[in-house]
Amino acid sequence: MAQRVVRGGAQDYLFKGRIESRLLGRSIRYAMERQTVKTFRDIFERTAAVIGDDFFRSLVSHLASALRVRYALVARFVDRPPPRARTLAFWTGQEHGENFEYLLAGTPCEQVVSGGERRHYPEGLKELFCEDTKLVNLGAESFLGTPLINSQGHVIGHLCVFDDKVMYAESWRNSIIKIFAARAGAELERLLAEEALRWSEEKLRQMVQGIIGAIMSMVEVGDPYTSGHQKRVALLATAIGQRIGLPEEQVQGLHYAALIHDLGKIYVPAQILNKPGRLNDIEFNLIKMHSKVGYDILKTVDFPWPVADIVVQHHERVDGSGYPNGLIGTDILLESRILAVADVVEAMTSHRPYRQALGLDRALQEIQQGRGNLYDPKAVDACLELIREGYRFDIVADPIRKGNRRKGLQLNRWTL
Repeated sequence: MAQRVVRGGAQDYLFKGRIESRLLGRSIRYAMERQTVKTFRDIFERTAAVIGDDFFRSLVSHLASALRVRYALVARFVDRPPPRARTLAFWTGQEHGENFEYLLAGTPCEQVVSGGERRHYPEGLKELFCEDTKLVNLGAESFLGTPLINSQGHVIGHLCVFDDKVMYAESWRNSIIKIFAARAGAELERLLAEEALRWSEEKLRQMVQGIIGAIMSMVEVGDPYTSGHQKRVALLATAIGQRIGLPEEQVQGLHYAALIHDLGKIYVPAQILNKPGRLNDIEFNLIKMHSKVGYDILKTVDFPWPVADIVVQHHERVDGSGYPNGLIGTDILLESRILAVADVVEAMTSHRPYRQALGLDRALQEIQQGRGNLYDPKAVDACLELIREGYRFDIVADPIRKGNRRKGLQLNRWTL
């Protein structure tokens, strides 16, 4: 009987021990899960409100702190051989370090990228990657890295932490870095999309400027006066558009249209354009066709702005007395109404083959008298303000050095 009691007590002890061991294991797992959730929440709260460079800088500093490691970095691929990466943010243990570019060959990052999955080296990193002088100099002993993957499933960068002491395999670290690699991958994909868009816009700008420049050269060969006139009109029209408060994209379209608004004059014989005397009705009607001719040429070019329509309407007038279609009021594009004011002011202040310049005062009197009838009131008011503030055509030839930027004209990279 004593044996049965002892045997039963031992069994109870072992059974209770197994229960307590399971409870202890569950408690530890629960505590670790709570720690993981808390760590995740802390990092998320510190990075949720920022994007771009600020996000990456915030991510690496808080990630290193939360994972209890010294170093953290996030990097993107550089699209040129040999395979290399450039850091977006680098935490050195006490501060953000300077971003740098490095070859992937012979680094633990190469293993992350080539395998497309998380890699963990708990110790002996310097010996494993002895050719990685950056890691050796930092005294790195351990490494945990994971790839950044875009929405198409392609690796576009990596997020990693490394330390100068052993980094044991712990599931909570893996969970944290996996979650924030997904967030970093999404942010990097967004930045890359923005870069691609800017690159496309720059290529489009260069293409448009090439087309506009070619057209301007063609006009200049036929009539040098018209070329200079168009440049001066374009800068004044641009200044008016900016003063009115048009969006930059709209001002850009206005600027390019103004640079070639008299393109159709290549259709008009030079002896008529430069005739010193008064034009007869036939000659005048021939000149009036230039806006329609310009439209017919430009309508085949796929500009991102209504350049052809701006050009064909630049001699329309608010009261319907203009040409070629007798449009009235807001049926005329705002860009064309602005261009009409700039065109008249420049033309009246410049010498023509058939007359001397009428002067700035006479030009301003013309648009003031025609305000609301012939010319758009906002465009007239903006033009008058600019002139009163010191805008002058005689300094437009060198607007940056001589001051028209201070007088109301803000030049942009698209300004020709």
